[in-house]
Amino acid sequence: MLQVAFINCADPLIGRIDYASLPQQALMEMLIAGIEEVDKICGNRQEPEDLADWHGVSLDKSRQVVERIDWSHVGLKGTLHVQWAPPSIKGMIIRYKALAGSLEIANLPKHLQLFSIRAIKSTPLINKLGGSVDLRKLPAEMEKLDLRKNAFSGSVDLTKLPACLKELDLSENRLSGLVSLSKLPMEMTELHLIHNAFTGPIDLTRLPPSLKSLSLARNKLSGSIDLRKLPVSIVELQLNNNALTGSIDLTRLPAYLTELSLFRNQLSGSVNLSKLPADMRELSLTSNAFTGSIDLTQLPDGMRELRLGSNKFSGEGSIDSLPGSLEYLDLSNTNLSGELTISRSKSDIFRLCNTHITKHYVDTSSEDADDMSGRKQVS
Repeated sequence: MLQVAFINCADPLIGRIDYASLPQQALMEMLIAGIEEVDKICGNRQEPEDLADWHGVSLDKSRQVVERIDWSHVGLKGTLHVQWAPPSIKGMIIRYKALAGSLEIANLPKHLQLFSIRAIKSTPLINKLGGSVDLRKLPAEMEKLDLRKNAFSGSVDLTKLPACLKELDLSENRLSGLVSLSKLPMEMTELHLIHNAFTGPIDLTRLPPSLKSLSLARNKLSGSIDLRKLPVSIVELQLNNNALTGSIDLTRLPAYLTELSLFRNQLSGSVNLSKLPADMRELSLTSNAFTGSIDLTQLPDGMRELRLGSNKFSGEGSIDSLPGSLEYLDLSNTNLSGELTISRSKSDIFRLCNTHITKHYVDTSSEDADDMSGRKQVS
């Protein structure tokens, strides 16, 4: 029961000396001293098992030093004292049902490379970790930080992250304030800030060259966006459900971009779909204020989903030369007109309600055509 004495130690200096000198077994016992039902981890609170027998704990070859903790299937309750986590730990994965308090980033193990702590799906807000998150104090060796599905609040500084940080996920919290993307680590490959309350404009012209996935959906971002200088490596860009304005240029997108989500913003102007990347698979521009006609004759051969509905497109569109790979096309709630010939077996993939588009149904076993207005019925 040494953990109680050290956790309650009033002198921070003495506590730090004790931390450096304590055996790993004692540190691990203090780490979970505030956790309920520790029998799921160490067998018994009064007489814990040896570390080699702890659930989800990986040791080095000496069987004395903790290198990794994976409690992704435990569903922790109580308080986790991360300040007592052994300094040797390189990876921690935590899933919890109810954790009290906040997360002191400065107290994480100094050699930590992977840290993931999330509430499980059914956890109510009151039982989630909260408070602010100071990303300026992350361990220097951190490569992946996953703080998704917590209740962290306040602003975050993304300009002083560890140089080797590759993946950062702060989605589904209560974070707010401006977001600066101009000084992200050069090796970063993924950044996810979905479903927070971030505000203000965003600069997409100075992203890391290695970035592959950027998700800023479901925030309160505003202003115009420049898509002409995205990293050549980017594959996925999600900016939907914000308040972005202005026109967009889709003619100079990176060659490997496969998914672009801009739906539910306030974007406007015409849209040129003739020079989309060859690897583009999903493009969603639904629920904006785009205008003008559209040309669908030069879509990428592998395009699977194209969502253009609920805009102000008008005129007669060239829509009878679509890629054979197309699995879903939404042109609904526009003023587009034209004719489209499809087989009845594929009628469900076309959403054309409230348009002036005429569909010609062709049975695969017959060349007979049956006209039906897209304004009348769509399955």
